Amino acid sequence: MFTAQDLVQLQQRGIHPDAVAQQIQYFVHGFPFTKIREAATIESGILQLSEEEQANYAAGYERSASAYLVYKFIPASGAASKDVQSSFRVYRAPKLLTKQRS
Repeated sequence: MFTAQDLVQLQQRGIHPDAVAQQIQYFVHGFPFTKIREAATIESGILQLSEEEQANYAAGYERSASAYLVYKFIPASGAASKDVQSSFRVYRAPKLLTKQRS
């Protein structure tokens, strides 16, 4: 499955060939479902930056951005977009939620 050069690169990176084989199998057969234990909160999966840290990261971005081609990434699936659209329809016309009596 792996060439001699592949094995050398994996060894240099500290990656066991069995781990790569497992990852390839995920792409072939699909990934297992994630078991969600709890919602992410501050200090439990989400790091809250102080005002100073935010300013520091923003300044670093501003200093570095001109050296790269920067794209805006909006993570949304078609299904998520449809969900948002239906929410906006209800927000704009709340009467859609009321049931009329006959």
